[in-house]
Amino acid sequence: MPEKNKTVINDLNPLKAGTQLQHATLQGLSITGLEDMQFDHCTFVECSFSSAECREVRFARCRFYDADTETGTSFRFANLRGCRFDHCDLTLADLSRSRLYQSEFLGCQLTGCQLNSATSCHLIGGTVELSEATFADCNLAYANLTGVQMPGTDFSASRMSHVQLERADLTGAILTDCELHQAEGAGMILRDTDLGGALISGLDIREIDLAGARIGPVEALPLLEAIGLVID
Repeated sequence: MPEKNKTVINDLNPLKAGTQLQHATLQGLSITGLEDMQFDHCTFVECSFSSAECREVRFARCRFYDADTETGTSFRFANLRGCRFDHCDLTLADLSRSRLYQSEFLGCQLTGCQLNSATSCHLIGGTVELSEATFADCNLAYANLTGVQMPGTDFSASRMSHVQLERADLTGAILTDCELHQAEGAGMILRDTDLGGALISGLDIREIDLAGARIGPVEALPLLEAIGLVID
């Protein structure tokens, strides 16, 4: 049975793997590692996951944004392997240089978050590199994805207007039905991506590697017009 707690928690040490918390407020924690835990409708206040090792942790409808101070939670350099964020508020979260292999962000609020140099890749045996992550139906408006290494990542139906994507490697990514208005993408790699149904404007295709990308004529029009072509 889930452990239901409406009081403030300021020490996670007594909690073992497999613990489930509901409606808890966690405050002032510097979290170094979590495994096989579940947090439902929890609020994280002045907490840090920087450099944390988290595996198979589930967060459902949790809040990581403090509206009073207008600050987000830090996950800088964190290893979030196989973690799942389901309809969480991660506004202004700092996930820069985080490792997100097999992690899922579903229906999350990620407005203005920092994901620069984050990766979804995982190296096996020093030679084989795997990549897997999901950001489906998320709001990533004004997020910073500069230099991310996220080949094959599923961004389907996400809102990505005004996103910074310079030097982002999204080879083989799924960008179907995404909103990509006024994104900045110089040096971005979109090889073999699926852009079906994506709403795109403002990108200069001369600065992007689009080899093998799948895109329909309607989605392609704004890209061609952006480089001065007149479509009759």
